[in-house]
Amino acid sequence: MEDSEDERYRAPALDKGLDILELLAGVDGGLTQAE
Repeated sequence: MEDSEDERYRAPALDKGLDILELLAGVDGGLTQAE
């Protein structure tokens, strides 16, 4: 069974959550909810 890019299951909420974690990990002083 071949997994093409179009047939793979995608979890956009997980991707967004990981992006947020990467952002928070890169900020020294932390961020507020508004930022």
